[in-house]
Amino acid sequence: MAVKHRALVFAAPPPPVGGVSSIVAMLRQSLVETPGLGFAMPLVKQGGLLGALRPIANLWRLVQAALRVERGGRVLFFSSAGASFYEKLAWLLLMRLCGRHAVVVMVDGNFPAYWESMPALLRRVVRALAASASITIGVQSEQWRRYYQGIFPGVECVAVSATVTREFRTAFPWQDTASVPTVLYVGWMIPAKGVLDLLQAFQRVHASCPQARLRMVGPLFDTASYWHSQAQALGISACVDFVGPVHDRLMLIEALNAATVFVLPSHAEGLPVALLEAMSLGVPCVGSDVGGISDLLNHGSAGIIVPPRDPGALALALDGLLRDPMRRNQLSAHAVAHARSAYGDAAFAASYLNILGLR
Repeated sequence: MAVKHRALVFAAPPPPVGGVSSIVAMLRQSLVETPGLGFAMPLVKQGGLLGALRPIANLWRLVQAALRVERGGRVLFFSSAGASFYEKLAWLLLMRLCGRHAVVVMVDGNFPAYWESMPALLRRVVRALAASASITIGVQSEQWRRYYQGIFPGVECVAVSATVTREFRTAFPWQDTASVPTVLYVGWMIPAKGVLDLLQAFQRVHASCPQARLRMVGPLFDTASYWHSQAQALGISACVDFVGPVHDRLMLIEALNAATVFVLPSHAEGLPVALLEAMSLGVPCVGSDVGGISDLLNHGSAGIIVPPRDPGALALALDGLLRDPMRRNQLSAHAVAHARSAYGDAAFAASYLNILGLR
């Protein structure tokens, strides 16, 4: 008879790089030899008939995987908002029927808005389901833990850590040697990431520091002409570079090390790995006070925190850092120390072993 696992992670690894896929890849890398832990994969999203049948096929895959876990053992999966949330509710019910303990790690920074948009009756049903099932909610920061504990009272909510890939841990660290003051953004080029706020803020930065440049790294989703027109309307098109996506990790590290300041002005975030990657290299960071960013920046000691949707406050923070090399180096040292202690490999692995009941 096959030896059963004590716990299992049910999630797909890359590609693509980023989000849950990157978390799972690092879990496999860190925990693959852990006694009693198994990994299994759902089908990835696709079109056509196979895509329509995917939810049913994944229920069957989950049953097969869960039956390889001892009764009362833990099965971990990840959830975001929208269709993913409803699918994971079905998985939760299935784990209850199978006598396994579900661990649902919430990763979507937009979940609060999604939750508030739900009908009140549906929210009550979901709360009742969560309270009656054998479930642990995994969250990406202490701020998120307080949020989920508030909407699911009585349900165990446990914070898990994050980390970066080996390339970022072994790369040559950031040094304040850029010949041209450069503000770097890495992320999707969409309004919800605060891109327009950043362009408006940089207009003010450029007025006081004409030599400064803004580099925007990330997928444009066929909106390049729109963002170019926004920069042109603000009179900053000559000093803004829309780079597009950078998939090569070493090229991204080069871009980070060439920056003077890294900025992430999002309107909503879970726990942004792009910000953690910048911190791990020691790039001075500015981030908006949403989701897990405050925890990442150690509540202001490892980076500057600004209100979301506030181009004025963002401009003051960026301009101040560009003018203050002592402050940049201070934040750099604190960012590296915090990233290594709270978000290093050991902390990441330990947090998932804890939530999986393996330590």
